[in-house]
Amino acid sequence: MEFVNVYNLKLQIDKKCEIYDSTVKSSEKAAEIINLVLELNSEAVEKVGVITLTNHDKVAGIHIIAVGSQNWAHIKVRDVFVPALLNNSDVIILFHNHPSGSEKPSVQDVMLTETIVRFGDQFDTKIFDHIIVADDKYYSMRDNKDVDFTGKMAGLNLSKFFENN
Repeated sequence: MEFVNVYNLKLQIDKKCEIYDSTVKSSEKAAEIINLVLELNSEAVEKVGVITLTNHDKVAGIHIIAVGSQNWAHIKVRDVFVPALLNNSDVIILFHNHPSGSEKPSVQDVMLTETIVRFGDQFDTKIFDHIIVADDKYYSMRDNKDVDFTGKMAGLNLSKFFENN
């Protein structure tokens, strides 16, 4: 006879933060919430997270999915989608901080985001944006058109990363 483990998966609230309006319809609002709730500007290490949204664009949850070193954090693509499943959300915003103070994405940041968007298409989970926060600045890959977030798989726009190189 063999035994099988039976698990109960449960979300645990680490803290509650009061926000005047948790509706996210822009990258600016997402960055504001990230900075207000997590204070990533003061972190010495890179952290990667996901904001899950309700059908009415309200924040359902904010999840840190990876903690790295001063200039990188390793994530697995599947880890990005776990918070969406837990919060029963089909729209997420990926975010991370740059302790260096530069809000500009690396080529690796853009390529990883494209991969995540493709996986999201396969799992009916829309990636609304990828926000990078640094000091009091933020960078939106959606606003800067680094990645096609429409689900059409148009591909990467890496040209601006190689203009001066």
